[in-house]
Amino acid sequence: FHSKTKGDLRNEESVLEWLLDDDNRELEDEIEDVNARMLDKLVDESPFLVAFFYEDDCQECEEVLEKLENIDDDLDRYGIDFVKVNDPQAASKWRVHHVPALGYFRKKVPVFYDRDLLQEDKILAWLTSDDVFKLKDEIEEVNRKMLEKILSENDFVSVYFCE
Repeated sequence: FHSKTKGDLRNEESVLEWLLDDDNRELEDEIEDVNARMLDKLVDESPFLVAFFYEDDCQECEEVLEKLENIDDDLDRYGIDFVKVNDPQAASKWRVHHVPALGYFRKKVPVFYDRDLLQEDKILAWLTSDDVFKLKDEIEEVNRKMLEKILSENDFVSVYFCE
């Protein structure tokens, strides 16, 4: 950390920011594991964030996680961050009473998936659907992949391009 970023290891915020940086956090072919504090920071900073809540010694959690690994790259292409959380403090804060649970945070507000967590194709369709993607009274910022999906599914779309 110190030699690469010229950061101060004594500065807690500096270390946390370095840990949350996409380039340092992301693992190839694996959903990143975060704690409650890191999740809070990501919820504050990411407009599209999916969090998988799980516990150790949970057979169903392991099965679901294997399925979710299959859509991690797809979500990256849509500009959706995906993390996993095994932290009772985070579960309590976001009112997750049973695991496994999948929450989609849109502008700091979670929407929880209430269907079969073993069908990753349906989960991907839900996460990129108009139902959960759109926010009321707000223009959505999207990447190219999400824009292509929106254009293919709608007859009329207004797009504002900006830098």
